[in-house]
Amino acid sequence: MSERGEETNTYGSLLAAVVDEIADPLLVPNLGTNTAALMARYPTLPALHLWGGMGLTHSLGLGVALARPERTVVVLDGDGSLLMGLGGVATIGVLRPPNLLHVVLDNAAWGNTGGQPTHTASGVRLEDVAAACAYPVAVRAGGPAEFVEALRRYVAEPRCTMVVAPLPYGDPGPAPRGPEPVLIKRDFLAECLRNPRA
Repeated sequence: MSERGEETNTYGSLLAAVVDEIADPLLVPNLGTNTAALMARYPTLPALHLWGGMGLTHSLGLGVALARPERTVVVLDGDGSLLMGLGGVATIGVLRPPNLLHVVLDNAAWGNTGGQPTHTASGVRLEDVAAACAYPVAVRAGGPAEFVEALRRYVAEPRCTMVVAPLPYGDPGPAPRGPEPVLIKRDFLAECLRNPRA
């Protein structure tokens, strides 16, 4: 709970909402906390886990969205990773694939390097950056109910969207030992090629 008695976002609530609200997504989580949280909660969910691709998650997600326009691609980004790859945000804003849902889990910290504050801790609002880069929809979801509502709006009217979800800094724990990277790639490619309507 927040100081005002409102529910706050958690890794668990945000990931559960994505899994519950988005039908048959292709998931592209960034390194560190997002991958650890996703693997711990949904170990068999096909996803392109990017163990070392800091700053590249949304660019890779864009490529998947352009290659598979009939599938919803959900990028699970972090604030630090996004800040390291702002050029990719501008490219997404130019191309605007409607099947790309860009979720930013903003803990205002560089989680993989010791929790140093990112620029979002000093007032940078990533949804404003996305809006300035011409994302058709760029919103902030301060709590779980707002986050679910943002996902439902996306499902009702798919447009290239960024949803920034602030959450407290905290380590969701180490990722369970997952498959080797070559197997992650193999399984994700198989999922990309699967026809969800078959």
